Amino acid sequence: MMRHFSLAEYWRALRHQSEAIQLQPSAHRIARNDSCSKDGTPAYPVFPSLSGSFVKSWIAALRTILPPHFSRSDQQQVLQLARLVQVRNIRTAVKALTTHRLRTFMAILGVFLGAFMLTLVMHISNAVGLKVVHESERLGARIIDATAGRVALSRGIENRAGGMNAATFTLTDVDAIRAGVPQVELVVPYVLGHATVAFGRNKTSCPLLGTGAMFDVIRNMDVLHGRYFSQVEVTHKALVCVLGYDIADRLFPSPAAATGQYLRFHTAEMLIVGVMQKKGQDSSGVNVDEQVYVPVTTYIHRLNRQDHVSGALLRITSRKSVPRITTAVTTLLRERHHLSAGIPDDFSVVFSEQVNDMQAKAMRLVRVLGAIGAGISFSIGTLGILSIMTIIVRARRLEIGVRRAVGATPTNIVCQFLLESVLMAGSGGVLGTGVALGIATAIYSVGFLPAFYDVSMVIGIILASVCCGLCAGAYPAWQAARVDVIAALKD
Repeated sequence: MMRHFSLAEYWRALRHQSEAIQLQPSAHRIARNDSCSKDGTPAYPVFPSLSGSFVKSWIAALRTILPPHFSRSDQQQVLQLARLVQVRNIRTAVKALTTHRLRTFMAILGVFLGAFMLTLVMHISNAVGLKVVHESERLGARIIDATAGRVALSRGIENRAGGMNAATFTLTDVDAIRAGVPQVELVVPYVLGHATVAFGRNKTSCPLLGTGAMFDVIRNMDVLHGRYFSQVEVTHKALVCVLGYDIADRLFPSPAAATGQYLRFHTAEMLIVGVMQKKGQDSSGVNVDEQVYVPVTTYIHRLNRQDHVSGALLRITSRKSVPRITTAVTTLLRERHHLSAGIPDDFSVVFSEQVNDMQAKAMRLVRVLGAIGAGISFSIGTLGILSIMTIIVRARRLEIGVRRAVGATPTNIVCQFLLESVLMAGSGGVLGTGVALGIATAIYSVGFLPAFYDVSMVIGIILASVCCGLCAGAYPAWQAARVDVIAALKD
């Protein structure tokens, strides 16, 4: 005869299962020897077996065996306690990992490094890609840079060191390009240098840039206060200058106060006619807000006493004519520099998008190398968790035997150890991505790179870490499920 159990008896049965063993007993076995009455009927209700983490299926099974005389509130109380029984599995796994902290740390270190490396490399490389796009948009898509000496692009960045200091490019070359290549609509020479400037007691060292009158136009730069110097001032070698935002902010009470003041150089004083809008760093890593701009003729004739410039920016009429214009400029400069066949150029003609393309290729290479390094770290982390979980299974043979003896199924054991390995790998993935995002945020705050965050990428990396935990815990969990109960209890 089927016995009807009261709500109190269901509570006692569930408490008995949750406190005596964190893994639920089989439906075909009684949890304890004293759980039967004298007539052989169970003293407590027998619940179906719980297959690991499948809580919903277990709750659904419980609903099917609850007697109809239970009210809805009674059923909800029983199901609530049943859920608490399952939560004890997670608590057991967490306790097992926190008991041996050093062992757990060594196990998750590889996964941590893999997640950290992959997250940081991908976010920084994508931020650099955004920077290249922004820089290309700022410069425009029709700019050719003709420079003195050779400019190396082999490493993905425009290496100007040494080459632009060569005395092979003059203002007469600039005039020849302006007159001899009709597809070039605007030519602006420039020369790079360094100077110490002062206003009152405030003194600072900064990059000094001698430019033509339309430099702000060709570089798409905006003047915040005042104006940029004119062609008349360039022609007459006027002692005027324009300050970058940070220089003006450092030397004066406010950038607006700089206009109309005189800035002292080592050999002259110059009238400040304008302050540039804040821009930050360009793609080559130069902070344009730290620069001081003077007429190129003033720089080479009155400040530095030289007869050459660093190069010139050329704005062309159409992107389609880039190869033809590049060839025309190269031919013109070789003729002017008297370079015969077989002698390499003593100048460089570089289309702005070539630099951006090389930078993009370099970033793709960085991503590939970062992914390879992260894959190696994930593999090492998986092997580390595998070895640690194998040691854990051997150390907990008695615990496994006791659990099996009081009713835990092999599936329960497998799920318990898989849960522990997943917690190890998942925590390593979460910590790795968290630290990487923190470092990336610190880098973004400097202002060199635009902020880039990809939530789907972070979630994917964490899921990859969890998969590593599943792969690493599969074999140890299988070993744990095959532990001989009698041998384990004897040991």
